[in-house]
Amino acid sequence: MKKAVKSSAQQGHPSEISTDLRSSSGHPTAAQTAQKLPREASPPPPPPPRALAAGSRAPVALTAAVCRRYLLCELVSEDARCRLSLDDRVLGGLVRDTIARVHGTFGAAACSVGFAVRYVNAYTGVVLLRCRKEFYRLLWSALPFITHLESKGHRYSCFLNTLHVGGTIRTCQKFLIRYNRRQLLPLLQNCTDEGEQEAIKKSFSISRLLEKEPSEELSDIAGEDAAEAIE
Repeated sequence: MKKAVKSSAQQGHPSEISTDLRSSSGHPTAAQTAQKLPREASPPPPPPPRALAAGSRAPVALTAAVCRRYLLCELVSEDARCRLSLDDRVLGGLVRDTIARVHGTFGAAACSVGFAVRYVNAYTGVVLLRCRKEFYRLLWSALPFITHLESKGHRYSCFLNTLHVGGTIRTCQKFLIRYNRRQLLPLLQNCTDEGEQEAIKKSFSISRLLEKEPSEELSDIAGEDAAEAIE
């Protein structure tokens, strides 16, 4: 009888045998445990790109500002007509020709990028030259080789005296105010006329006000240079 039971159990279906084994042991198998575990949720798809509102512009990356140097110079000449014939076109051509003569093709090409005559005062002889920071020494070293100025068929002996080298127009303006104030001190000491003394003292008071508030002409030039640097 026992042999007949064993044979019938051996001939039974495999699913029935596995059911009997699970019920007899009382513990769930690995397959049952895997079925009961919750499935991990898949990550949500990325949101679609938002359309730009009407009239709005896409963000534009700003370029790095270009570093520049400003050379504040004074034109010195014994002939008063030399200053009156001074303009930015004549001075710019003279400086470029001198750089090419002193430093050759490389110096002319290096200083031509970003070079400009930003300010010219024909009455005081003060000029402001702008160039790239990397090559301002080439420009600075070529200025002593300027010995004459040609304008409208006339040739005047002169030279450029470099007063200050600054990173902004504002710093050059502050130095120019202090420089002009120092020039007025000897005049005030040697002046004997009361009217001239009052005029010099008035110039002193005006220079103090200008040192606190920038000049409109140089401020406009500084604004143009800042806009060019951003572009």
